[in-house]
Amino acid sequence: MLQDNQLTHLNRGAFGRLPVVFELNLANNNIHNISERAFEGLLQLLILNLTSNNITSIPNGAFQGLVSLRTLDLSYNNLEKLDNKTNSLLEDCLSLERVSHKTSC
Repeated sequence: MLQDNQLTHLNRGAFGRLPVVFELNLANNNIHNISERAFEGLLQLLILNLTSNNITSIPNGAFQGLVSLRTLDLSYNNLEKLDNKTNSLLEDCLSLERVSHKTSC
């Protein structure tokens, strides 16, 4: 688990050497930059938690290759909204069942 660190950037293929990961918890960091194909190689990833970071936008291809992803949690970030552009970013996530996007009140 990589939560509660001071991560700010997720570079392309940052987790590519960890092919057998089912859950990746990146909550409570300071992530504000996600590169295209940042999660490339995580073919078995089921749950991705990006809660409580400073994510303002998601680049095209950021989630490319996450064919097993079922849950993506983007709660408590600085995303304005999940719109059609964001939805199109998730097209490669063939098994996606739930996307969470809560904002603080």
